[in-house]
Amino acid sequence: MISDVEAPATRRLWSLRSPLLLAGAAAAVWFLGVESWLALDRSAVVDGQLWRLVTGHWTHASAEHLLWDSLAFVVLAAFVRREGAAAYWGALLAGSFGIAVGFLLWAPELAEYRGLSGLCSVFFGVLVVRFFARAKAANDRFGLVAVGIAGVAFVVKVVFEFVSGSAVFVSGAGGMVPVPLAHALGAGIGLGVAALQTAVERQIATCGAGLPGWKQLQLVSRATRL
Repeated sequence: MISDVEAPATRRLWSLRSPLLLAGAAAAVWFLGVESWLALDRSAVVDGQLWRLVTGHWTHASAEHLLWDSLAFVVLAAFVRREGAAAYWGALLAGSFGIAVGFLLWAPELAEYRGLSGLCSVFFGVLVVRFFARAKAANDRFGLVAVGIAGVAFVVKVVFEFVSGSAVFVSGAGGMVPVPLAHALGAGIGLGVAALQTAVERQIATCGAGLPGWKQLQLVSRATRL
């Protein structure tokens, strides 16, 4: 049995489990040298290798690319996991397929896509919505400003990548080419997933308005968390 004192620390550790496992999978792909079988290769997908729509996110162009992506992924994913299972898995699944489809449709000049950075952008979008809603509800001006600054910094980063054709944190080693479209799409998907979840939570709270407070919390918890 977990005591009330131990529970917060236990939840933090639990929120790291899945992100670490997924980042570990990306590292395994790199060390095993099977990127060519898993990367999101446009021609291979057209030929029917549909698994690449998902697995491409777990391939990388260089060790540096893998390192930066994995660090960002673990941090952002852990924060989103603490927001609940619905936010985490919904964002991960929607982002995995949404970014891949967007790449195929709107980046015809690129033959291949690799990296977790698109999914990092998805998680960033989720956190922007969740932290903004929380700060607004608490009338936390500092929190609102912090979220605003983070959002502007992200937009500046994506614009820089579009204009310069260079990544902010990763060099072009290994032929790594930044795909700012994936980052923009990812953020948009994250914003949408979080906004939908927030709307569902409000609807559940409204439907249970006549119930005791603890029952309302229980309804929201069942809808959003494992």
